[in-house]
Amino acid sequence: MFSLNNTEKVFEDCSNFKLWVNSILLGALSKNRLGKLIVFALRFLPAYFGRHLMSMFSCESDFDSLKKIVEYNHQNRVSSLVFPLCNLSDKCWDTIFELVKSDYIGLKSILFEVENYIDERILNLVLKGGLLNTHDKADYQLFLDRLDNLCSVAEERGKSVVIFTKKIHLAPYVKKKAVSLMQKYNKENVTVYFVFQLCLAGVFDDIVELVHSSVNEDFKPGIAITKFFVEDNNKKGNDMNGGVCHSFTATKRTYRDVTKYLLNNIDNLSLKVVSHNPSNLLFIVSLMDTLGIGPTSPDVVLAQRYGMAPHISYNLAASGFNSEIIIPFGKTRDVLAHLQNLYRLDPSLPLIFAELNYAIRLELKRRKLENKNSFETSI
Repeated sequence: MFSLNNTEKVFEDCSNFKLWVNSILLGALSKNRLGKLIVFALRFLPAYFGRHLMSMFSCESDFDSLKKIVEYNHQNRVSSLVFPLCNLSDKCWDTIFELVKSDYIGLKSILFEVENYIDERILNLVLKGGLLNTHDKADYQLFLDRLDNLCSVAEERGKSVVIFTKKIHLAPYVKKKAVSLMQKYNKENVTVYFVFQLCLAGVFDDIVELVHSSVNEDFKPGIAITKFFVEDNNKKGNDMNGGVCHSFTATKRTYRDVTKYLLNNIDNLSLKVVSHNPSNLLFIVSLMDTLGIGPTSPDVVLAQRYGMAPHISYNLAASGFNSEIIIPFGKTRDVLAHLQNLYRLDPSLPLIFAELNYAIRLELKRRKLENKNSFETSI
């Protein structure tokens, strides 16, 4: 059983001053309204605090800086999933292809958010069976060709492409496209994953259907799960397959049911679990042990967002589990928009910051006690 109590190794490269600054910022961010205000006002904060805060949770579009983060993670036995932040331009495609072709040691996956690469208007027309004009047809076909090529290059390079949408109404289309790519590329290795949002009603049935169909059609599905990251997840009326978002309690119950099902069928799939909740991760670790699934099983990866749970990521890795960190990567304006969206879409974010702040305070307390003991010993 792994422990989250080891803070010495997790924060060994951080000075007391840096930990103190981080603790102050995290304390403010853990207050829901204050945190939203701070993120919104990032561009107006003093230069040090503004840039420091962004660097805590993302990497601005500098490939050298990204390489250092990825390699540092690898040194700590943690793999990296890079999330390019951009908006509908050829530069977005250039970036994601550069990442998937890179030889950065430890960069295992790329997160592909569909809305960043194709106009949502075109996808809505396709979803509803509408007619596309000549220009839209060309754009849509280019999108399909590039996505297919991206998966092909990822397969050659031994990386994976994790396909994702936070638009609830687009989820059926995106899942269908992801499954068609799985059927093509997930034969020997799992190259393509689709992210299922567990707060959505009907998600358990969708997952079961995918696993059953994959057995019949002879491909191995890549399934990534996360509890919250959809547009307007607390509002009624946004549906996928006729359902609306669960309550927080129902989502937690769905999380337990889905992870039980997936781990019981792990021979037929590959799983990425995005979670920052210690009790949920302890549940998964315990279930893996009960089912005889070793921590090094290549088909189970436990992931957290960059900077938000190093006390979880590094302790998981130190205990032999496949740990992965999701690194947002983009220009300053895109990083700001991403952080603002996190607060808008993920209701658990203040709690995540509070837990990380608690881990930092434990480390500061440990150092203080260690220094005191060293002083007394020297006397």
